[in-house]
Amino acid sequence: MDFDLIKRALNKFLKPKRRPNVELGCKVHKTAEFEGDVERISLLSQVTVDAHATLHCAKRGAIIVGPRTYVGSYVILHTGKSAGSVEIGADCSVHPYSVLFGHGGLVIGNKVRIGPNVTTLAATHIWDDPDTPIMEQGVSRVGIVIRDDVLIGAGTIIMDGAEIGRGCVIEPGTLVRGNIPEFAIITGNPLRIIGSRRPKPTTPVH
Repeated sequence: MDFDLIKRALNKFLKPKRRPNVELGCKVHKTAEFEGDVERISLLSQVTVDAHATLHCAKRGAIIVGPRTYVGSYVILHTGKSAGSVEIGADCSVHPYSVLFGHGGLVIGNKVRIGPNVTTLAATHIWDDPDTPIMEQGVSRVGIVIRDDVLIGAGTIIMDGAEIGRGCVIEPGTLVRGNIPEFAIITGNPLRIIGSRRPKPTTPVH
């Protein structure tokens, strides 16, 4: 008789299952998955996590989803393998098939709308030395910040180091790098500012 096998089987069934921190009023679909160090995942009040969404937290990482935020079907929130974080504010929505990586830290403010198939890449491979394989040059982790009341169109990619100002509108399919001023309307690859939601006041004629 294989006593080690029996012991492992018993431990699997008898060991308490670790669970995320879920506050009152949350709705988590039965097919949603929590992976990694799930005790470092927090869903604040009235969060909805829809079907087949995956929240993966590294051992020294953290995932915090703010009150009344919606995480859509097949969305992935992923801290990376070590010490990354994903923090989403209140009253946000993350629509289906978006993948939000937080290797270097991803901070999303309140009332942010994220369309389907959006990707955040909060880390970048270093590739400066052409004589060294890219995989051996390491990774830069600066992080991404998205301020309050931002609208992010479907298929947008947000690169490490980006900081998106309050009230911005990002048109579908945009590649976002660097600092984006408040209320800017942006599009394209390469990125262009095509307007502002808060135009400069006109000078009155006397």
